[in-house]
Amino acid sequence: MSTTVLIIEDDRMLATSLHQNLAQGGYQIAGVASNLTDALDLMRKQTVDLALIDIELDGPEDGVIVANELSRIRPIPFIFITGRPLRATAERSNGVYPAAFLSKPLRSEELMVQIDLAMRNFQAGNIPASARTWQSTVLLPAFKGHILVRTAEILFVEADGIYAKLFVSEAEFGRVYPGKAYGYISISNSMGYVFSLLTPNFYRLSRSLIISLDRIERITSLQVVVAGKPFGIPEGRRKALIEVLEKCRK
Repeated sequence: MSTTVLIIEDDRMLATSLHQNLAQGGYQIAGVASNLTDALDLMRKQTVDLALIDIELDGPEDGVIVANELSRIRPIPFIFITGRPLRATAERSNGVYPAAFLSKPLRSEELMVQIDLAMRNFQAGNIPASARTWQSTVLLPAFKGHILVRTAEILFVEADGIYAKLFVSEAEFGRVYPGKAYGYISISNSMGYVFSLLTPNFYRLSRSLIISLDRIERITSLQVVVAGKPFGIPEGRRKALIEVLEKCRK
């Protein structure tokens, strides 16, 4: 039985080349997407065994975000392709577990070997499809150690340079920091890392914002209100947000 591959690449020439080479190699192609919205649509409509993802996608969502969102629908192995040094790419993908990294220009034989190896390992249970931790609490690195936070009490997370600011309910903040005035919690790691640890009830609206779907109070044409705070919805993201919210509610 042949492997069905989803190609996520915004370079049209490269995407076409990948499609042709893989088809000639005996693989089924679920489709080609150039952004998160199209990738999610194909993932829901097609049977996908593996995703081939360019980590440097143009637009608000890069390949790491795409990999995380695909894993919310169904766990599958994925391979990152990159035009940058592999070490820098590996550091950038902190928080997700790709089956392999491949450098551009891609060599067809190497690509097919890595796809076959990824599928064998995945079917044998040797690699995780996602780095998510499906727990009611999450252990996060703060600047003076680690903190254990109840995920149900997380409201949203905002970027703070290369780090993150975690906003929780007032009751949870008081539990974590007794006697301290209510505010945000500084996390000494990246947004990507924080997102990789959260449950499916969280959505990365942009590179600089993660929101709790359970805390959404209202969605307008331009804004989403989370725990009383309005946030602008990036262009083209409203439909995807509503789709994820509806799926989460089922």
